[in-house]
Amino acid sequence: MSILIISDSKSDRDLISAILSVNYPVYSAKSAISGIELAHQLIPETIVIDIHSDEFDGFSILQSIKQRQDTKSIPIILLSDECAVIANTVKGLKLGAFDCLANPIDDALLSIKVDAAIHARRLELELIHSKELAKERHPDILIVDDAAEMVMLLERTLTDAGYKVKSASSGNQAIALAQDLQPQLILMDVLMPGLNGFDTCRRLKSNPRTEAIPVVFVTSEDISSAEEEGFSAGGVDYITKPINVPLLVARIKIHMQLKMYQDSLEAVVKQRTKALRQSLEKLSNSNQIKDDFLTIINHELRTPLNGAQGALYLLQHSDKIPSEEKELLATADRSLSDLCNLVENILILTEAFAGTLKLESHTFSLSKLLSNIQEEGEKCAQNKSLTFSTDFDIAENDCFLADSAQLSRILWHLVDNAIKFSHHGNITIKANLSEHPHHDELLNLSFTVTDEGIGINAEKLQIIFKLFQQLESNSTRRFGGLGVGLPFCRALLFLMNGEINVSSEEDHGTTVSIDVPLRKCEENNTNVSQPQDKSDTSNKAILIVEDNPVNQLVERKFCERYGLSVITAANGEEAIVALENNRIDIILMDCQMPIMDGFEATKIIRQSREEIRKVPIIAVTANSTTLDRTLCEEAGMNDYTPKPIDFDELTLKLNYWLTKKNHN
Repeated sequence: MSILIISDSKSDRDLISAILSVNYPVYSAKSAISGIELAHQLIPETIVIDIHSDEFDGFSILQSIKQRQDTKSIPIILLSDECAVIANTVKGLKLGAFDCLANPIDDALLSIKVDAAIHARRLELELIHSKELAKERHPDILIVDDAAEMVMLLERTLTDAGYKVKSASSGNQAIALAQDLQPQLILMDVLMPGLNGFDTCRRLKSNPRTEAIPVVFVTSEDISSAEEEGFSAGGVDYITKPINVPLLVARIKIHMQLKMYQDSLEAVVKQRTKALRQSLEKLSNSNQIKDDFLTIINHELRTPLNGAQGALYLLQHSDKIPSEEKELLATADRSLSDLCNLVENILILTEAFAGTLKLESHTFSLSKLLSNIQEEGEKCAQNKSLTFSTDFDIAENDCFLADSAQLSRILWHLVDNAIKFSHHGNITIKANLSEHPHHDELLNLSFTVTDEGIGINAEKLQIIFKLFQQLESNSTRRFGGLGVGLPFCRALLFLMNGEINVSSEEDHGTTVSIDVPLRKCEENNTNVSQPQDKSDTSNKAILIVEDNPVNQLVERKFCERYGLSVITAANGEEAIVALENNRIDIILMDCQMPIMDGFEATKIIRQSREEIRKVPIIAVTANSTTLDRTLCEEAGMNDYTPKPIDFDELTLKLNYWLTKKNHN
């Protein structure tokens, strides 16, 4: 575990060494030859290269290290002059660099970037090691067919293609082998004596140990009409006999790659979850560390997540992407969305426990909120073959004043838990309004979720509201999750003056009910979040102020598709110059930037001449705590959207503020 610094500047080498040597052994080289030689000898966990050296070209050293098999996976951080950091970051990333840092060096930022690089390096090595172990223990493909000739043909074909193969001659044998061997893929014949292929697949998908193994059906041409049944049983593909060998090998290669990507994503999420849990444990006795943690996790996780989610959104809404790839993009988007929700829930929970979370208050339709939850619940229940029923006694035009986003999170957590912990039976959702016993302006919302799932032992009911606690905590537990759902719900309900109750019987199901007061109000159709007609964008320009080049690219592409002319700035100073030299109709403003941040820039804009100071400003930032939102309002920003950006929500905000500006 070591760091290598390559720079001809003794002062830079000494400074970086002093900062990093507190936690890591540090080596340094002042020439290109000695630096490359030390990289091969030491195989350090991270390398810092000065790309503006008088004695050598840093990009050439980067390329040389990335071309060697033993050093190509080492993360490299480039040290660049501040004025050229954006251009050098783009060039460095294309050549394989991990990140770029501006000179003069910021101590804290250097430490954060090096820690992130080392963590990424260790994750990669662990993933490679786990893949090698899995390949030694498990076969790649399990063939299930009662015809010996077909088994021999498939075994020979797939072995020649480089796959490790096992076979089973019946459905019951396949189920036993799949649980024991955990293959990467199953090739399943449909017509077999006893348990047929479809029923075998259904049983595999109902077992938590085998539900993630992809199943490809292989059967005769004369029953190809059964494809629909095969997919509904849980299959991922359908190949007909007589077998086209090149097509078979090509399809299996695709499904094996998809399985590898899925396993890799799950491994990364597990590692991130583990790291988050360890971080939270260290924060238990220090409010200062909690504040630092919130700042770092907000910015350092939300910023890259915003780039990834934004790129996926643009690809999904592109007419040039084939439908087959769109399905894969949708899968990646759902997985990334799950990760974003996990990060968001932990941040909200941490704020709630720290006493800094403040609920927002705006008008919303309760019937629409419940309808959205019902729609999503029906989809998820259908995927697990569960019956889903609702009984909502809510007037369609009921309008309330509350934090609808947090209320929606609570209700969905309860529905999602019911589906997650059920393998059969019915999920029943009930909701009704009643008069509040003490306040005439309030109504009491009662929301109850009942399932017929695994239930909870009476002795364990007391632990379900404890943070990071699960009913099964050993290595064979059947259900994933971080263990924050119910503590999250109770913490938010406490702020809403609500309460939650749970009753359960093991193996018979669970009922969770909440009661929360809601303030009645007159219906308001002028809310920013309400659908608005798209504003006329002809001859309209937007200024995007964002220092991260990836996020700047994503936001620019989105705004161009929206129909706006785009001008970009990398910091507050550049934004003010752009406003003086261009007619701008609306601004997307990042808050945390070098040279001049978004808060200071907004304050200067609001003190400028009339045509500039009245331009609407929407804050777009990775810092999303209640305090950050307050700072945005105090600086003079009109609206706020957190990273990762919800581009559908941003569309509504652009429609609203551009339309409002036209009417003023």
